[in-house]
Amino acid sequence: MRFLIRSNCFLSATPSRPSVVILLFFSLMLTALLSAPAHGELIKIGGTGSALATMRIMAEEFLKANEGDNVVVLPSLGSGGGIKAVLDGAIDIGLSTRSLVNEERAQGVAETTYGKTPFVFAVYQENMTTGFTTSNLVDIYSGKTQTWPDGMLIRLIMRSEREKDTVVLKSISPEMKQAVESALSRKGMIFTTTDQETADKIIEVPGVLSTATLALIISEKRPIRALALDGAKPTTEAIVDGSYPLSITFRFVTKKEPSQLARRFIDFVHSEIGRSILLRNGTVAEKN
Repeated sequence: MRFLIRSNCFLSATPSRPSVVILLFFSLMLTALLSAPAHGELIKIGGTGSALATMRIMAEEFLKANEGDNVVVLPSLGSGGGIKAVLDGAIDIGLSTRSLVNEERAQGVAETTYGKTPFVFAVYQENMTTGFTTSNLVDIYSGKTQTWPDGMLIRLIMRSEREKDTVVLKSISPEMKQAVESALSRKGMIFTTTDQETADKIIEVPGVLSTATLALIISEKRPIRALALDGAKPTTEAIVDGSYPLSITFRFVTKKEPSQLARRFIDFVHSEIGRSILLRNGTVAEKN
């Protein structure tokens, strides 16, 4: 058995430079393929950064019962990048936080929901803030509130307007939508391109407030605090009982006729062992 896992790699390019992302992707793919053994089956997995570390943990357990087979988990491609890679035949399983559009379905791909995780407002663990109200967040994103209680400047980290994080932020309320649009256009705003880059900024830059998922925080063992929203703590239990309002749904994207190994891996994720791994890593198992 040989287990091929590529460590996280972060990109400093802005969303306006997709060619850099493409070059990075194909470089990683070439490295992975050249190092893969000739025997056994191989599946390649990639997509949204929030799901990658959990999939690495999942693959380790999966391969214990699949001696001789191999799994490559690539660094973050984003949901769109993962879907495109499946369409192009470059990977076998894409990890996505959005549903397929009709045009993608027409090209022969399908999706399977496998879990849901709390979408959270996040700070470095040394920040003693425990939560916000929606009204607090509107004031912060609109620029009305600019400092933490201790006087330190609040530094927002944003994703591009099309990213899932931004879409969820805007969905919170009409007032929040307006505040987020104001933040997106504010001069000097810091933008990141991957979930891992965002997590890095939360840890490295003083005073940062941004968004993340509970799945990423737990599975990557990040020193990040997930904040309560309107008194509700962002836990898996709160997702199940509906008391915490914000979540991200994870999906597998494959060709309509995936390989046998890809099918077995997806079935493993939906098994009792797989569901337990998901829950321990901040994701509530779900299935279409």
